[in-house]
Amino acid sequence: MMPRNPTRRAFTLIELLVILSILALVVALLIPSISAARSEGLRVKCIYNLKSLGRYAQANGLADPSGILHAQSESGRAAWLGLGAWDFGGSDGRCGAYSSGWSASPLNLGVATRPFNIAAAGASLSTASTFPEYQCPADIGAARVGPTNYVPEIAGETADDPNAARPVFESMYAAVGTSYQGDFISFRGATADGGPVAKRPGAFLLPSSRMQQPTQLLLFYEARFAQAMLSTQEAVDAGGAFGGVPLDIPGWHGKLGEFNVAAADGSARKVTLMSHGSAVDVAAVFDVANLPYRSVMYCGRNNDWRFDNLPYADNNPDSLSDWTTEYIAGN
Repeated sequence: MMPRNPTRRAFTLIELLVILSILALVVALLIPSISAARSEGLRVKCIYNLKSLGRYAQANGLADPSGILHAQSESGRAAWLGLGAWDFGGSDGRCGAYSSGWSASPLNLGVATRPFNIAAAGASLSTASTFPEYQCPADIGAARVGPTNYVPEIAGETADDPNAARPVFESMYAAVGTSYQGDFISFRGATADGGPVAKRPGAFLLPSSRMQQPTQLLLFYEARFAQAMLSTQEAVDAGGAFGGVPLDIPGWHGKLGEFNVAAADGSARKVTLMSHGSAVDVAAVFDVANLPYRSVMYCGRNNDWRFDNLPYADNNPDSLSDWTTEYIAGN
């Protein structure tokens, strides 16, 4: 018997086109799944970062005689009011005072001055130290919502200035050394003897013994949450809106109104805050005519988070000292 000499059959053009069409369809089906998996991975990493910050805060509370979780840098305490948003920890930023190269002492809020860094690194802390856990892997900076926005400035220059000699960094981590913001709202008040004082309604410098509902009270959050909180219809109605217009702000992880946060009990999770319906209607809860500080009162309508420490069962103005931190510049 003669050996068989089979001939190879080549693919026809139609068969090749069919195969390529099938491959293209498979790729088209896989890309959304791969993208969703990647986005979820970034969100989980962000949650893990916030849990780390929550642990740092708990450790600070145990070490601090007053039980303060959200600490302020010494240089910040000596320099001005209103800090706490960025100077608790993180790497060097390139935005003004948040860089170790900033020469205007005692305003330097660089890496070596931040209390969580000092506690974590001890004697090994230097201006070259980095703290990657403060960087959200999806951090793309503040949402661009108009001429007045929440983008950090560099020596007074902003992205809205066409003549700016240097760019504004899109990443909050690049700008200030951390993607995560802390308590940033303050309002003016008076001490018992009538002297001026700053009042902070959130967790900043608040002793843990005075915290209401620590599982809900926010310590830190991805920076866009601050924009969203001041952009709700409820905030507009109370006179405290960001830009005066209710806006839905996208979180860094891809969806409108979804943000990662860390609470005062050390937990971290995702919360929802849309432009209408997910925050407490302050005007319906309080006699706003008698509460001039009403614009700083925010909590989730479903009681899953709260920014301020106000006990909602008690609207007696005399109890302010129970839920605010009062402090004077230089103290």
